[in-house]
Amino acid sequence: MFRVTRRYEFAASHRLHSVELTDEENRTLYGKCNHPYGHGHNYTVEVSARGPADAHGRAVELAALDELVHPSTRGTPMSLLRWTLKSTYQLADDLTARGFKVSAELVRRLLHQMGYSLQAPAKQSEGAAHPDRDGQFRYLNDLAARHVADGQPVISVDTKKKELIGSYANGGREWQPAGEPERVNVHDFADRGLGEFTKAIPYGIYDTINDEGWVSVGDSADTAEFAVESIRRWWVEMGRTRFPAATRLMITADAGGSNGYRVRAWKWHLARLAAETGLTITVCHYPPGTSLSNKAACPGLPPGNDEMLLAACRARSPSR
Repeated sequence: MFRVTRRYEFAASHRLHSVELTDEENRTLYGKCNHPYGHGHNYTVEVSARGPADAHGRAVELAALDELVHPSTRGTPMSLLRWTLKSTYQLADDLTARGFKVSAELVRRLLHQMGYSLQAPAKQSEGAAHPDRDGQFRYLNDLAARHVADGQPVISVDTKKKELIGSYANGGREWQPAGEPERVNVHDFADRGLGEFTKAIPYGIYDTINDEGWVSVGDSADTAEFAVESIRRWWVEMGRTRFPAATRLMITADAGGSNGYRVRAWKWHLARLAAETGLTITVCHYPPGTSLSNKAACPGLPPGNDEMLLAACRARSPSR
């Protein structure tokens, strides 16, 4: 039996810097590795294979090892290995087809030795940060502070995750007696027996001054008309009672969706609302890639019918 080891050297970079933190907070969190433009490292990988020598005195076809390791091969869409690299069984089959005697378990151990692990995709790429992003947030904060100081309402709005109406699975966990989980449908197909509209569309409105929330639940589509109607109902039912002397209303919202800055219907319906209420309405959209800054929230509704979904929204606390 012969053992062959190949050593590969390569360079890679990473970026340890969050645009949501100040420079001082980034340095505290990431230490000397913090840099807004990232930095690189040099790495060395050793790959070993063992087997009997063939007629030419070779235990391993070195070109096959190079092809498995070389990043240009793995990154080529036309390479079948590009799409099977995450499975130890499929990788073992590919190596066996190339003449190596390996098992999925051996592939798993080798991957661990080489520093690989099973990982899910991480949602971290937001695109390039705008150089004026901090200035944009400061402008929003200053404008909201002026409204609050004058006793004028400031609200955040957002459409939350759409939910099917009925007994369907949802993310998260809740307290139940041991061995008695909530029984839900196996498949998430809409139940047409419940009617034409079988989904709930929560539109959340958060009053930043009173720390109160309002949720309108639609059942057809997330439209600009529905978004403005939700704000209208909040104003009629809660807003004008909380702010009887209000002459202005500030709305913060994401840049996309039914309340996006490019949606003309959103602006048209808001103009009608302003005319009806006599309020001067100012809308400030968050910069792209900063939707998590929006405080409007009605997260993860449990499975159930219309009344159960509404009861769940009523039970939510805006500060939790």
